[in-house]
Amino acid sequence: MTSYSLEALVGRADVMAGLPDAFAQMGRIPLVDDLVLVPAPMEMLRHLYADEPVLDAVRDVLGPLVAPASALGPIAYLHAELYDEEGSEGVIIWHGGQVVFESFEDPTSGPGPIDRGLAALGIEGRPDHDAYELLGLGRHRTLNAWITDARLRIP
Repeated sequence: MTSYSLEALVGRADVMAGLPDAFAQMGRIPLVDDLVLVPAPMEMLRHLYADEPVLDAVRDVLGPLVAPASALGPIAYLHAELYDEEGSEGVIIWHGGQVVFESFEDPTSGPGPIDRGLAALGIEGRPDHDAYELLGLGRHRTLNAWITDARLRIP
């Protein structure tokens, strides 16, 4: 059985420095082009899954915390839950304190929401790698592995 899960914020390092302390305590994983990934704090994730759909909960729970930092540049929330090629992907991008891009759907056909969201951030794939691969978002398969990696990087 193939599975993958990710709940995280992605943005430029200088923009992500403006996030509240709850995110700073999660650590940051360097990606490419000065982008970093910050896993969503577990106490917030409990709230995210209390309501459906996921992106509505993200807007309500994470939005007030992320939107102010997005005054410095775009911040994307990435959601992926895949089991045996079935599941969901979602992305919300805040910029200037507002939601500027949003997509949530089954990612099995064509470019999924995460690739489209990364393109909206200006991260374009290449013929041999899509944006998801270019950022190395496949390096961990579980949210816990992302969290462990990020926490190991806390100064």
